[in-house]
Amino acid sequence: MRTRFILVVFVSMLFACKGKTEKVVKQPTIIEVEKPKKLPSEMVKISEFAGITLSDTVDINSQIRFKTIDQNGMVDTIEMEKAIKIYKTRFKSGKGDVYPIFEINNFEDAVITTVSKGYGGNIRGTFLINKNSLQIRKAEFEHIAESEGYGAAIAGTLFENQFVGATINFEKNTFGLKQNGKNIVKGENIIDGVSGATTTSKLTIDMVNDELKRYRAYFESK
Repeated sequence: MRTRFILVVFVSMLFACKGKTEKVVKQPTIIEVEKPKKLPSEMVKISEFAGITLSDTVDINSQIRFKTIDQNGMVDTIEMEKAIKIYKTRFKSGKGDVYPIFEINNFEDAVITTVSKGYGGNIRGTFLINKNSLQIRKAEFEHIAESEGYGAAIAGTLFENQFVGATINFEKNTFGLKQNGKNIVKGENIIDGVSGATTTSKLTIDMVNDELKRYRAYFESK
């Protein structure tokens, strides 16, 4: 009789413990995390040009400030989407009244662009410039429909590297052009033009000289 009583008590305690265990079990908390937005390809390109390493955890706004400058020298801060729209419009049309600026946070550099009509299409330039010294740290050119092997060579490193290290002069031409032993354009830093592409070389130098001056108010503001 006693053994049966002990067994009943043991079974009762077992069920009681099980019930308590089931009561303390909690359902896992579900946290919804916003999926990072995919950056426009133009933004990826600019970031890589500036030496910014991108990842899903990096907020582009913590790395770059987006600004514009108009023909009157007015500088404005804008959102990334608007900056990219202006960037794309200028590169497509070859002109524009507002110029985008991609200011690198925590650094002294800014990425600016230049664009002009070339011999057979638009010529585009992208520059990484130190805001304090006005020194060009990196230069890259693109072309649309320029002759392969001639005007297309402006997109080669041999041509591009000639611009690196030069200091922008807002009063005079920052760059001059020497073509086939002749000085075609007067300027402080002489660039050797692409052989057989005098027209494209001159258009590129004229574009850079003229377009860099459009950013004067931005670089001179402290």
